Amino acid sequence: MDAFKPPYSFVPAGIAPAEADSAALEVTDVQIEGHAQDITLRLYRQPKKTALPVLIYFYGGGFTKGSIEQADFASRYFAEHLPALVVSVGYSLAPAFPFPAAPEDAHRAAL
Repeated sequence: MDAFKPPYSFVPAGIAPAEADSAALEVTDVQIEGHAQDITLRLYRQPKKTALPVLIYFYGGGFTKGSIEQADFASRYFAEHLPALVVSVGYSLAPAFPFPAAPEDAHRAAL
């Protein structure tokens, strides 16, 4: 058993990530400098929408598990149902990058 692999799925049962309608949203990955390594910000927005408020999404996992890919379903949901630009943050995880890497990455993503 992998100690860092969650025993559950972050995607609701019966819905495959590939089923998401990619035409409904514009999804872009952006790299920024993080505390310990470069981090990925995945931007979700409805096409042709501008001047949107920003929702920064930090997936759960206590800074030790989870991923930006596992946060895709929730991020898409927010972007489809809210008039907002959703920014999902792929922050550094412990134990590979110990404290304070994750909160520092979160701070840099919010700037």
